[in-house]
Amino acid sequence: MRTSIYFLNVNIQDGFTLLLVELYEIPFDACHELLQTLRRNSYRTTNKKAMSTSIRILDGGLGTDLFINGGYNKDTLNDDPLWLSRVTYENPSAVKNSHMRFIEAGCDIITTGSYQASVAGYMEHAKLSREQAENVIASSVDIARKAIDESAAERKIYIAGSISPYGAILHDLSEYTGSYIDDTSYEKLRDYHFTNVHLLASKGVDMLAFETLPALKEALVLVDLLKQYPNCKAWISFTTKDGIHTSYGDPFVEVFQTLAKYPQVFAIGSNCFDSNLTKTMLECAKKSISSHQKCIIYPDNWKCANEVVKSSPLLWLPEIKEWLDTRMVSIVGGCCMTTPININQIKKTVRDWEQSY
Repeated sequence: MRTSIYFLNVNIQDGFTLLLVELYEIPFDACHELLQTLRRNSYRTTNKKAMSTSIRILDGGLGTDLFINGGYNKDTLNDDPLWLSRVTYENPSAVKNSHMRFIEAGCDIITTGSYQASVAGYMEHAKLSREQAENVIASSVDIARKAIDESAAERKIYIAGSISPYGAILHDLSEYTGSYIDDTSYEKLRDYHFTNVHLLASKGVDMLAFETLPALKEALVLVDLLKQYPNCKAWISFTTKDGIHTSYGDPFVEVFQTLAKYPQVFAIGSNCFDSNLTKTMLECAKKSISSHQKCIIYPDNWKCANEVVKSSPLLWLPEIKEWLDTRMVSIVGGCCMTTPININQIKKTVRDWEQSY
């Protein structure tokens, strides 16, 4: 006696699920043994594939790379109220080349050179018109795409549209304190962020990066704006001084609980912070993060001396496997003072961890 069996082949690649149905005829008495074998092998294969594609590598410090490898003076760049966005306007090729260095180092996600970019900032400090300023901000996506096109990468590279906090344009480091939060209304924050969210989302970025936020209040403004672009997703990363609260003082447990209500937010975490605080923050996430969300971690590397940062290993490189062991992290990268060499080190560490499972 023979029977017909349909096999459903599920292939998950780059976020898309492909279904293939195949028909076979086999002896009836062989069905049970075959299905048991397929079940065991399918679990092993699917689990291995899921592990190998679950951790994405983010790029490092774009501004850092510009003065380490791009020929820019560190003090001049950091003292400029436009910071990185000045280079995006005046020398887009330099930003493109920086993207390419991170791609060649092995990152899966590059962030646009739109951090600290704003219409008001360009109008005041670069004497651009509103239309010109908007065009420059939107062009940061084109620069990133050109970098991908000119790179030798055969893998999928994602573009994250970088959205910096309101405090970044104040140029007083208040993104690390949240000192402006109480005196800045919801409406003012919304009006400030509307243009950049609109420009980057409309350019079709793969995701938005709401990063270096000091407070939940500003995050809620941004996720409300995100609703206007239902096909766009985002991560949200905060600054923190203790791993338990945002820099402003919001308890992370409350932050994760609140943001769990937003399906477009696929990752929450911290950036530009002391890596030693990561485990504490992940403990908070474990208590309250939603099942549809993971954590994103990209600390700074300020502990490393400036003169050796170009070639030295990350001091927190050994910590990464501990973060991954929590099974809560989906994106790992670096922030200030992390170079393409460091990103390559992160990639190797992540891949080694994946191979151990």
